[in-house]
Amino acid sequence: DGINESGTVKIKFTKLGAALPLEKATEVTLYRIVQELSNNAIKHAQSQNIFIQLAKHERGITLTIEDDGKGFDAKKLSIFKGDGLKNVQSRVDYLKGHFEIQSTPGNGSSFTIEIPV
Repeated sequence: DGINESGTVKIKFTKLGAALPLEKATEVTLYRIVQELSNNAIKHAQSQNIFIQLAKHERGITLTIEDDGKGFDAKKLSIFKGDGLKNVQSRVDYLKGHFEIQSTPGNGSSFTIEIPV
C-alpha cells in the first residue's frame, strides 16, 4: 500500500485458491522472493506496474511476478553482477521449487516460481 501511495509504481496482488496455511519458513521465504523481485522491478527495470499472483493448488504453490519495465536478455543472466537473482534461485532451491524467467529487452519481465506440496 505504501508503494502504491507513492505514485511511482503500482503493485497489484492477486491470491487464487483456498487459504491453506503455510509453514512459517515457506511464508518468509516467499515474502523475501517477492521483496527481491519487486525491488529489482522498481530499481533496475524502472517498472510502472508490478503484478504479483499467488496461486495455491493441489500440486503446491505458484508465485508469478510480472512487470512492465525495460526487461533484459534472460539468456545473458551470468553477466549480471548483483546477487539478487542468485538469492532468489537459492531461496527457490531451499523450497525444492522451480524458477523460470522470461524477459526480453523493452518488454518487461515475468518470473514464475513453482513450489511443490
